[in-house]
Amino acid sequence: MVNLRSCMGGLCLIFAAGCSVAPAFQPEATPLRYEESMAHCEQLNQERPAIESLRSLAESTISHSGDSISFRYVIVTREPKDLRIDLLPMEGAFTLGLLVTQGEQILLLNTQDKTYLETEDRAAVLERFLGIRGITREMIIAIVSGIAPRFDCSQVEILQGQDGVSVAIDRVQHVAWDLAGNTGRVTAFYILNNEHDTIGAQGALYYSGNASPSSMSLALYQPLEAQGIMLFKKVVINPLIADEIFTIAVPGDYSEER
Repeated sequence: MVNLRSCMGGLCLIFAAGCSVAPAFQPEATPLRYEESMAHCEQLNQERPAIESLRSLAESTISHSGDSISFRYVIVTREPKDLRIDLLPMEGAFTLGLLVTQGEQILLLNTQDKTYLETEDRAAVLERFLGIRGITREMIIAIVSGIAPRFDCSQVEILQGQDGVSVAIDRVQHVAWDLAGNTGRVTAFYILNNEHDTIGAQGALYYSGNASPSSMSLALYQPLEAQGIMLFKKVVINPLIADEIFTIAVPGDYSEER
């Protein structure tokens, strides 16, 4: 049985081979002048469809050096900050782990060890649960929906590449997005280190005629090296989501992690 203390969402100790050399971030694109970059960014924001809520079922397999592990995720999110991710085995409906954010408060349940963690450190908990350093709720929404996040255009640099693909580099969130034309459809993303010269993780999104992506390939370099594939199923944008989805009571027999 998987130990969620060392494996929250896919990166287990079987991948503890250490860090690999993170590749350099060298987009094959030309930076736009400031005015052009601002105008392009504002156009992307204007044409971006509103995402008030999202629900998706996803299947992932993470591998390293011949070892692999697979999970299912049920992802539910609602504006302005609510997020719930259920971690499930590939077979069966029982929950291996559960992450819920409601407002600023975050709850993490480990159903195998019967422990829980309550915190406001959203970044650390998301990294621990999903195994991806630098992942954010806004990134999860963009990856699952294929729609780029709403940008702060004063902090984003737009580069113009070939074949109508533009690159948006967010200097605050430390992430870059490959976007198809003026549509804002995400084709790839790169989580960058604080100096923005190397890549900590990157993914490519694939579409099969649907508005939302059907799958994603993933490469992790920091903190551990691994490769993965994720299949997105039953993606629903703007469904009605009840408040009870994000209201979770900690079972009485659970102990608090410290």
